[in-house]
Amino acid sequence: MSRAGEKISVNEAAAILEVTAATVKNWLRLGRLRGGEGLVFVEDVERLKESDALKSRRNKSNLTASRVCPGYTGGHRELKKLLSAPIGEEELPVVLAEAALRLVYGGQDRLRAFLRGELRPGCARLIEELLDGARPGDAAAKVIAAPWETEPGGDALGLIYMSLLPQSRRRALGAYYTGGEAAALAVSRAGLRGRILDPCCGSGSFLMAAAEALGSPLGLEGIDLDPLAVR
Repeated sequence: MSRAGEKISVNEAAAILEVTAATVKNWLRLGRLRGGEGLVFVEDVERLKESDALKSRRNKSNLTASRVCPGYTGGHRELKKLLSAPIGEEELPVVLAEAALRLVYGGQDRLRAFLRGELRPGCARLIEELLDGARPGDAAAKVIAAPWETEPGGDALGLIYMSLLPQSRRRALGAYYTGGEAAALAVSRAGLRGRILDPCCGSGSFLMAAAEALGSPLGLEGIDLDPLAVR
């Protein structure tokens, strides 16, 4: 049955095309889709869904390879090389947990020792919450076993998170990496004092800079839409 002339909402079109509502609105402005007043022609949505251009776009948005966050200016040269290999978003918590344990213990292959019960740091509950049941796959296992270091002040967790988060998720979350130097400069000019809240804290770049400037993390709080970044 033909649906010519039928319209659906921008949100419905976004769900069908597996993009954000903002992307659909942009395509309306560019003429890739027809419609108006928050509605889109169904026939255009169906045509675009089956187009090679959208399939290519979707495949690219799901890739995590060769996308080390360009705003990252710290060290971690070996880690950057490892993150350029294909690693799925589902293994992101695993790599983050490994990096967090290396911050505490140093060395390598810390996560598997943790899972065997050989390591029980004070942050064990946070590591378990971060993993949320995830376990190392083949791609993450290579990163876990490799001899890279979490360099002081280099924000390895931020580098891993923003490098392995697919671009489609970054756009949906409005997630942008703020390097340590930029955060420190902003904090130095803010004249911080008293209790401090970062309402869009991400993985905490500004809060870490504030803790460094104030000499203590006490009185610093952050919230964010992305639970993994907060963990």
